[in-house]
Amino acid sequence: MKEKEYVDDCDKNLIRMEINGNNVGVLISDKFRSTVGNDLSERHKDELAYILIVDPKRERFSLRTVNDIDLSLIAKSISPSGGGIKKAAGAPFDIYSKQLLEKIIEQAKKEGKDKDIKSRVYSL
Repeated sequence: MKEKEYVDDCDKNLIRMEINGNNVGVLISDKFRSTVGNDLSERHKDELAYILIVDPKRERFSLRTVNDIDLSLIAKSISPSGGGIKKAAGAPFDIYSKQLLEKIIEQAKKEGKDKDIKSRVYSL
């Protein structure tokens, strides 16, 4: 699958949820993190504060935005080991982020987008 097609597919499977008062687009992806995050953030900049990418292969969260929000602070709130810069940040899957992973799985089920999500996020 080409990069643009992959981004479009991710857009169709975007999970929408509230995280700490922000409307966030969440997706499971292990490819093209920056492109996917930046493109989807641009497409949904009026409705979503940022895009949170769950990367099961790297066992990390990646955050991307085009909005005026400091993702490095959000990454630190996910895990003390998280960090980055204002528009791009990340955090590991760890004991601190397990509750967020469970919340994402719950929301994916509500939206009917949970096909093998738990098996792909194998660190739970």
